[in-house]
Order: sequence, then structure tokens, then C-alpha cells
Amino acid sequence: MLCSDSNKSMMRTLTFLSITLIAIFTIISFVEYSPHQQHKVLIAVLASLIGALSLLLFKEPIIQNKRIANEFFIYAFIAGLVYAIFKFISHVYVLDKPLESNRVLSIELFVIEMLLFCLFLPFLEEFIFRGILFDDLRKKFGALVAIIITSTLFLYLHIKGFNENYVKESLIIMTPGVALYVYFKLKTDNFLVSTIVHTTHNSFVLLMYYTLR
Repeated sequence: MLCSDSNKSMMRTLTFLSITLIAIFTIISFVEYSPHQQHKVLIAVLASLIGALSLLLFKEPIIQNKRIANEFFIYAFIAGLVYAIFKFISHVYVLDKPLESNRVLSIELFVIEMLLFCLFLPFLEEFIFRGILFDDLRKKFGALVAIIITSTLFLYLHIKGFNENYVKESLIIMTPGVALYVYFKLKTDNFLVSTIVHTTHNSFVLLMYYTLR
């Protein structure tokens, strides 16, 4: 029975990921593709919403999050803030990577990036990497395999387009964040807590980018 439930969960996750990927390529084929990061994120969000509709075909809860104490959300917020400060200092002062100064910033762009990078994207990434995919891999192969596979995929998708030097630097900066996301997932068995860490981190990084550049 346990094996059957595990296989059904894995099939559900594969269905979601397959339909999401098909939706991404379909959307790109019908709209004018842009290399801008905002457009990439928007396409990913729209495709994932389409993929999420496929989960309604399975007559069972998508994710069974455990109820947790409210203080964990406070800890998650603090952890996200500390990681954002660490990442900003490491990027600008340790790795000596100045902030872009040639981008035209505006209130409209700020609102769009806040919605995409600080709300939709963190939820989407945690839903996939510390949610359905992590839970299914842990049921099938154990926690260690789930951590290795989801963390490796997460890092790869974030740095796959960088040159060799920047890949090494990004791994140094991003690994503590991934460790935090995984820690809070394991500690609470609730991907919403790791989403709070992720959202807080992205929000403060974006705020520092707009205010300190």
C-alpha cells in the first residue's frame, strides 16, 4: 500500500512537471520571446499555473503540510533577512561585483519585480523543490537522496547560464541559502516555512538593490 501511494505521488509530480514544461514551450512558441529575466519568470509562473491544474485530476491533497508553531515563521523571516545581508555583502564587497548602474529603474519596474521575484517565484520554487518533488523523493528514496537531488537541480537552474568563474562564485553565495531552505523544510515538514525564508531573502535583496545602487 505504501509503495502504491509512493508511486501515485511520483506519477502526480511527473505529470505536473511534464505539463509545465510543455506549457513553457507552447507559450514561447506563441508569444515573442524576450531574454529579459522578468519575461522568463512570467512565462514560468504562467506555465506552472497550467501545470498545477493537472493536479486537480488526482483526488487527494497535493501536499500535506504539518501544522507548526507561529514562531517558526518568525525564525524563517529572520533567517531570510540575515541571508539577504550576507549575500549582498558577499556579492558587492567580498567578490567585488558592483551593482548594475545602466538599468533604468522605476516604480512600475519595482512593483513588477516585487510581485515576480518576491512573491510568485519563491512560492513556485519552494512548491516544487521543497514541496511535491522533495516529498515524493523522500518517500521513495529517503531524505538524503531528496536533499541531494532537489538542491542540485535548484542550484543548476539558477547558475546554468553563467560563465565558469561566476558559477563558482554563485555556488559560494547560494549554498547557504539552499541549506537554510532545506533546514526549515526538514525542521517543520512544511514548505511554506522555507517559502518565507525565500521570499524574505528575495525581497530584501531587491530592496537593497534599488536603494543602495
